[in-house]
This record gives sequence, structure tokens and C-alpha cells, in this order.
Amino acid sequence: MTIEQAFLTKNPCYTAGRKIQVKGLMLHSVGTPQPNAAVFLKNWNAPNMAVCVHAFIDGNTGRVYQTLPWNHRGWHAGGSANDTHIGIEMCEPDTIRYTSGSTWVELADGSNTAEVAERTYKAAVELFARLCSAFGLDPLEDGVILSHREGGQRGIASGHGDPEHIWEPLGYSMDIFRSDVAAAMEAEEAVPSPSPTPEKVNVTYRVRTEKHGWLPEVLNLTDYAGWEESPITGVAMAVDKGRVQYRVHTVEGKWLAWITENNVNDPMGYAGNGERIDAVQVYYFTPEDIRPYQKAVYRVMGEGRRNYWDWQADTETVNHMDGYAGTTYGIPLVRLQMEIR
Repeated sequence: MTIEQAFLTKNPCYTAGRKIQVKGLMLHSVGTPQPNAAVFLKNWNAPNMAVCVHAFIDGNTGRVYQTLPWNHRGWHAGGSANDTHIGIEMCEPDTIRYTSGSTWVELADGSNTAEVAERTYKAAVELFARLCSAFGLDPLEDGVILSHREGGQRGIASGHGDPEHIWEPLGYSMDIFRSDVAAAMEAEEAVPSPSPTPEKVNVTYRVRTEKHGWLPEVLNLTDYAGWEESPITGVAMAVDKGRVQYRVHTVEGKWLAWITENNVNDPMGYAGNGERIDAVQVYYFTPEDIRPYQKAVYRVMGEGRRNYWDWQADTETVNHMDGYAGTTYGIPLVRLQMEIR
């Protein structure tokens, strides 16, 4: 499954930045005949929006677009489930028309209706299985996986009918969905791990921006380091095993010295000199007791862009990699993500 990050950075729910302890997952359906997730990504990324979910599932492709960090408090349930549950929206086929409330009729032969519903259902099963594994959740435990309708019946969400209003005429149900999620998790656990299993190396990193100073540390790919529309002027990082060295290139046109420390209170303990940064270079040294060798894998986003540039591994220049992440021709960076693998 491909999960593409498309954070709604202008949505006030995102900028509020409240965190939750994830205790469950809530499934929604958008309530309008629109299969294209890009429409919602555009419309919901606005400062006047009063709703926000963690992800949309595209009806045409089944692709997942993550719109909030998973541990951010969303505005999807209309009740206390916002404090406990991740909210996921499935897009709906454009071959239906709503007649009243959650009642709908088909406009065409219905084949596309069934295809879109099946596509989003399968993607939701895979996504929920992955999230349950990530957060240690049992999909069959009471209250862990709920529909918006079930949340309303429990008094922890507003009174909606989704997604059952789409599913029931097509033969789906939440009980079947929960069972399919559990089966997907069992199937994933049954797949033998490759041997040898690489030992996990954790990297923590943070950035300094023009408007916000030093931001909190990020662990691996749990989030990103940066702030929209606030160029990065400093980078600091550390690993819990082995050693990492890193340096930055400024918009003034020069690479600064390699750094091996992680101390934002020491001018020699981080990369940056106060100027805007347009490229980052990282190299990971694998210790002798860890094999196979691992690499720093990282990517960045430039100011004014909607997407990240391609992933970079250490300082390699094969497979279309440049040896660094970013550019060296003056586009300031606003996001950094990395892990060791």
C-alpha cells in the first residue's frame, strides 16, 4: 500500500497541533458523489474549514492520502471520539445521486458504483490493518474500529449514517470489515521476515526556522521537521547506534562544514549559520556489530512546493540520486524527513 503525505497545513485543525493517545479508528464516507480525493485535499486545505480527517482513500485508485499526522487530534467525529480515534474518509462513486439524507440511487448501470466501493473497501482494510499493527490495537475488541454511524449510536460522534449507507445496499458491513482487518493482520504476521533482520537504528532530528526557532525533535518517520512558509536555517540530528555526519548548503551558495554533534546550544553542534538552507547531506556510519550495513535515507520539500523531492540515500549518486537532498540553486527548504535503514 502506498500512503502519500498530503498534510492539510492551512486547515486550523492541523495548525492547532493537538495530540491524542490513539485508542481506535473510525471509518467515514464523504457523503457526496465524488471519487477524486484531490478535490477534498484542495477544498479542505483552507483556514476556514471546521472539519479535518487523518486520511482520504481515493475512489478511482484506492490510493491513501494522509492529511494529518496519525497522533494529531482530528475534527471528524463531532464528539469525544476526536480525542481517541483516527478518522479515515472513503471517497464515493459519482454514479449515485442522493435523494434525501443518506438515501441514494444509481445514475448508471451500477458497475462503477460497485467497483469504487470495492476499491475503497479493500484499501481501508489494508490501511486499518497497518494502523492497528502500528498502534497495538485489536480490531475485534469492542470500540476499537467503529463507523461514524456506530460512533453516533454510542454517543461519541454525531448522528451520521456512514459508511453503512453506502455499504449495506452493496453487501458490506462493519462486522465483515472488522473481521477482514483481523484476517489481514494475521496474514501479514504469517509472512516470514527476511533473514537476517536488520537491527533498527533510530534517528532523531529537528530544524530551526526563520519564524519559529528550533522546533521539537522528530523520531524517524513519525512526522516531519519543519513549518510551512518558514524556511529552515538550522539542522540537528543524532542516532542511537553508530554515528552520523551531516552538513547543509545555504542559499548563499556554499556548503558548510560537516557536523557530528547534536547540540543546538553550541554553534558547532548543529548545521547552519542562520542563512536559509536549500540542501542537506547526511552519511550514516554503521557500527561493527550491526550487519547488513545501513544508510541514512532522507528527503526534503522546498518552499512553495506541494510535494517532496525524491529520497536520497547517504551521499550516493546512483539511480538518479544527486548525493544530497534538495537543490543548490536557492529554493529554501521547509520540511525534512529521514530514517536509517
